[in-house]
Amino acid sequence: MGLKSAKIAMIDQLFACSKPADWQGVAPPIVWPSNARLARGMGVSVSTMKHHLNGLVRAGLVAYRDGSTYQRSGRRDADGNIVEAAGIDLSPIAVRFEELTALVDEAELAAKQAQQLAHRRTVLRKQVKAVIDAAARDGLSGAWPSLTERLEAMNAMRASDNIARSELIGGYEVLLLEVEAAYDMAYREANPVSAVSKNDPLTSLQTSEPDSGNPPPTGVSARGIGRTGSFGASNDARPPVLPFKISVPSDLQRISLELVARACPSYGHMAPGALASWKTFKQAAPEVAAALEIDRETWDRSVATLGWELAATALAVTSEKARSGKVFRPTAYLRSLARRGEHGELHLSRSLFGLLETRIAPDIRAARADLPAAEAFPETGSIYFTNWAEKVRRHAPGPTPDVDLVADAFRRWARSKDIRLDAPGIDKVMIGFCRKWRFGTF
Repeated sequence: MGLKSAKIAMIDQLFACSKPADWQGVAPPIVWPSNARLARGMGVSVSTMKHHLNGLVRAGLVAYRDGSTYQRSGRRDADGNIVEAAGIDLSPIAVRFEELTALVDEAELAAKQAQQLAHRRTVLRKQVKAVIDAAARDGLSGAWPSLTERLEAMNAMRASDNIARSELIGGYEVLLLEVEAAYDMAYREANPVSAVSKNDPLTSLQTSEPDSGNPPPTGVSARGIGRTGSFGASNDARPPVLPFKISVPSDLQRISLELVARACPSYGHMAPGALASWKTFKQAAPEVAAALEIDRETWDRSVATLGWELAATALAVTSEKARSGKVFRPTAYLRSLARRGEHGELHLSRSLFGLLETRIAPDIRAARADLPAAEAFPETGSIYFTNWAEKVRRHAPGPTPDVDLVADAFRRWARSKDIRLDAPGIDKVMIGFCRKWRFGTF
């Protein structure tokens, strides 16, 4: 219906003036607030409020029901039912309830789709930019300036609706395919030794630890089915020497197997038992890579660049983001992680903590909803033996001040700001006060 936020706020104000009995009785739901009250509730002037109210009348959502004196007034009986009233009639909204509900559902669906399309556009834009930047860092030849100009032109486009957004995303997907193909071609020309078949899915890789000292068994495929050697034609179980230099600072000291298991459960779903130990975690990597249809060249380069532990962790992050719909091309995403690793810009621990936070966010919200009301700050007396004293010691600048001195200063400051000491979130207000507190300031 094209209603602005101010008119929606006006509807909220009018509904707040009605009672449940108004919508159940015979009399129409009429409210009679004064113009001053409505303006005050909206935080606007009376003239602005009248403009928005007249807009609702023109939209057919409310109607004027004037009395003989043209003044808004009303009377209720002992049960709260309207006996007589003159003012603003809300019954048009009730009559159009189904229509308005359908419009709201349609608007919510369109807004959700727009959000998903905007996220998809952001992901594609970053993927294209990452490939172009990697080509520049690696010194690869190609038509990168023209591809960059196309990317910048698409970034400047503004889509007015979801159809235009979908068409724009299609253009980004085409551009991503082009830049990936250009990068692969340029990389193969610069590194002919590593030109392993890109289109052959990963079906057979060695799964033992490279530093174990023992050669991995031949004939072990990613699915556990007997095959020839790790690379098909050759029976040499050792992977070929790749022209990649391992230059990634270790991030493993901040990564535990428990963290990986909680943040990336899809890894264990693709390879049951893979999260039992670090050894099984690394051994299952080829199977997970095969399930994601990641090609051998990408996986080899990831292992050579990151090492087996970080490569398997990067694969776990890729699998989880692919499962949740955040990554649509696992091979391209894992390749981008390896490129970031080559330049020391990969921080997998941050990705794991981010995935874990996303997974447990609903549980945190539910737990917070079950928490009791926040404790009020004491109006008087000492806080020395309360939890508030610990907040002062933790957040006030050193050296640690006298907690009761800070408490008295906080009470004076709260009174000057008209803040109740039992207000919701008073603990956060008090922590912020402690961080800014200085002796003699408050």
